[in-house]
Amino acid sequence: MRRALLALAAAAAAASCFIPPLPPHSPRAAAARRPPRRPLALASNPSRAARKSLYRSLRRVPAASLWRDEAPRFALLPPDEREARAPLLRALALRFAASPDADARAAVGAWLAARLADPSEVVRRYAARALLRLADAAPPAAEAALLRLAAAPASAAEAAAVSAALGALGGDATRAALAAEAAALPAEAAVRVHARAAAAAAAEAEEGGGGVDLDGVLRAEDGGELVLTCRRGLEAALAAEVEEGRAPLRLLGARDGAVLAAATRDFRLAELYALRCFDAVGFPLECGAEGSAADRLAAAIASPRCLRLMGALRATTYRLHLSASPGLRAAAVAAAAFALAPAALNAPRGAQCEVHASATRDAAAAELRPRVRADPRRAYRAATFYAGAHPPLAAAMALLAGRQPNEIVWDPFCGTGVELVECALRLDVEALCGSDRHAAPLAVAAASLRASGAAPRGGATWLAADFRAAAQLLPPPRERRVSLIISNPPLGRRVKVANLHALFADLFVVAAGALRDGGRMVIVNPLRAAPREGSTLVRESRRTVDLGLRHGCSVEVWRQRL
Repeated sequence: MRRALLALAAAAAAASCFIPPLPPHSPRAAAARRPPRRPLALASNPSRAARKSLYRSLRRVPAASLWRDEAPRFALLPPDEREARAPLLRALALRFAASPDADARAAVGAWLAARLADPSEVVRRYAARALLRLADAAPPAAEAALLRLAAAPASAAEAAAVSAALGALGGDATRAALAAEAAALPAEAAVRVHARAAAAAAAEAEEGGGGVDLDGVLRAEDGGELVLTCRRGLEAALAAEVEEGRAPLRLLGARDGAVLAAATRDFRLAELYALRCFDAVGFPLECGAEGSAADRLAAAIASPRCLRLMGALRATTYRLHLSASPGLRAAAVAAAAFALAPAALNAPRGAQCEVHASATRDAAAAELRPRVRADPRRAYRAATFYAGAHPPLAAAMALLAGRQPNEIVWDPFCGTGVELVECALRLDVEALCGSDRHAAPLAVAAASLRASGAAPRGGATWLAADFRAAAQLLPPPRERRVSLIISNPPLGRRVKVANLHALFADLFVVAAGALRDGGRMVIVNPLRAAPREGSTLVRESRRTVDLGLRHGCSVEVWRQRL
């Protein structure tokens, strides 16, 4: 009798909440069969707390059940019960936002758009918030319905929900309404509408979009001072490369993780990519001296210099990144910049530039960074692996190695060969050799070397072997003929190593036997390991470098002294 009563109670609770039963073998089946804590509150009290509780229940229901069972029931409910069941709209959007079925997402989007005509303000508000999550699946009729609601919202909450939805899916009709002042959207939503249109136009004008024009000419007075960022610890290497004169820059100094330089003439952005050791280039912007932190940053973004730089690079939008700015919202800064200059559009997606900014009570700083869709320095890369090397780090290691005539270069942990390619592009290389325990990355390394166009005079050798065995397989005469060993060995994080200390101990022994007198070894050392006493290897330099995954790594240069 007790079991029968419990079953009836569970069935009644499920019917009152309109939640379909879970499959009998579901892990949550037992919990679902228990009566809910407050089975009547959800139906009789449409309060905010009750709706939140209902949403927590509905979001656990499979998407197919929500759409097949709950949505038809919702449409048949009387107005007061629809208001109580409004969280269903939010649950549907959550479940279908990531669905790969485009037809199903479009059907849900159309169903949600129809709810914008519901007499209940609560239902309309939930529908608008749900369409915010399913903006790309919303039908054209949704924009028109939202504009009608924006013209006469029933409450401040509905106005906020409608504005947010229009900011996400508003198109030509919304821009026309804004131009005619027929729609009063908050500045943040208006910025999103205009920025999305600008990004779409840029993507249509240039297939792929999302990148600046590398051939745009920057005037020396606009380019002016610029910042070349790099891994912390490699500032000296990047500064040395700037002083080589490969780019039209004059070195000004260095700071943590960056080098400061000034343009010596008008230049194309592509000319800067003759430098291989930097990660990104940025142009400092002068912040305003008065007003709040948001006003000072907005003045920098809307400044004539920033707009001229974006124009030269054919960039129509930027993406704002805020750091070390407590209490400051990126959307507020972008809206203030838009008010000063409507051409300054912040777009989360498809932006051709980034603005990196920070502000405190006493100071503000901003920097415009072009987004390069396809870095020309990496065009040679045939493919990448999850543990592949960072090309600017590899280029810096090749620079730190110095130069010798007729180099014989070996990478004991070759991977995809980034270090070897950077050596071939920079040094006077007679022959290259790469070894790795796996053949797949070696095939990528060979293809990348061919694509770089920097084939060594004596060719390249690829050995699918452990570095200890590979030392015995180097092209003859192998003993003390290698002039440079360059490698980024496994660091024990992404590629697990049973005994990292033993690996580095063996590496020093192998290197001492393979390098000729005066030969060098440039490696990333996560342990600060050193060769055994009496070794012929002498350390010349050590730089602690931020590699992200592991702290305390150093780039070291060792020289053979026989």
